[in-house]
Amino acid sequence: MAGSHDDLFSALFLEAGDMPFPMTLYGDLRLGFSEPGDQAYREHGGLKVGMTKWDGGEGSPFQMLFDIRWLFPDARSATAYHLETLQAKCEGKPENQTAARIGGDCRVYSYPSGQALGAARGIFAGALGEGHQMTRGISQAIAAMPDDAFIYLFTRGPVAVKYVAVLISAKTDKSTVQAAAERIVQKIDAAFPGAEGRQATWWRKLFSR
Repeated sequence: MAGSHDDLFSALFLEAGDMPFPMTLYGDLRLGFSEPGDQAYREHGGLKVGMTKWDGGEGSPFQMLFDIRWLFPDARSATAYHLETLQAKCEGKPENQTAARIGGDCRVYSYPSGQALGAARGIFAGALGEGHQMTRGISQAIAAMPDDAFIYLFTRGPVAVKYVAVLISAKTDKSTVQAAAERIVQKIDAAFPGAEGRQATWWRKLFSR
């Protein structure tokens, strides 16, 4: 692929044109994003990490979307990092056993986001504490809601992915979540053709310059 290593890395992320519904990019941290406490990233030879944040536009089934990438020298390093950090990156959410898997070593987690009650819970927790009955009651109400948020953690070639989608409603067709995940895989395959399943290193040379 032509262009600088920054262009190559940026091409791994979803763009507005990749989505069949309106989304607004409100946080572009593809370049310059860092996680100082991520020791595993350094231990596995991480080359680059970045993130984008999206808000759903009018008519979009998504309330918000987070798109994160970690680039490694090869598929083996990406997989080792992915598996070592699963527990932290799933944010304590329950695994969804029925969701279709995608990419390599995929795990999918789903949970009720509690969008309507989340702000109220934060106010009560701050004013009264986490253990107060009002805070606990709101937390229980959120937990009883249907799942409307999803975390996908998987690899593709030398890239580890975290993709978080929060739907407008739990009644929204969940195929939209899967469609965006499939597009992520396509983007990575386009940036690193033939990378899946082999230890290609041309991008490691590029990013080490």
